[in-house]
Amino acid sequence: VQLVDEMLSLAPKDRQPSRGAVAGFASEFTSALIGKDLNGAYVATLQRCIADVLSDSGTNQKPAKLLRDALTAMGVTASRIPNIITRFIAMGEEVRGPDDTGVTPLRFKK
Repeated sequence: VQLVDEMLSLAPKDRQPSRGAVAGFASEFTSALIGKDLNGAYVATLQRCIADVLSDSGTNQKPAKLLRDALTAMGVTASRIPNIITRFIAMGEEVRGPDDTGVTPLRFKK
């Protein structure tokens, strides 16, 4: 509950993600970190990823990639990472919507 409250406090007051989305991520995230060596550099990276995805600017994919890389480096089981990242991106999408991916123009043959 404390982690969820702390994470919600990072999001803009007018664009808060749902408590359920944050709680789902927090549950998956913390259970994956049990027994892992959380040195200062990893903790700082994890904090930055969470703060970035809950901010009202930027992309969802950039902090998600950084989080994926950190979890992998920390030895989180590869099968757990996709679900954590999916929940992480869902939080970001609730704050600022989905990432704007470029559209490739259609080319018609003559």
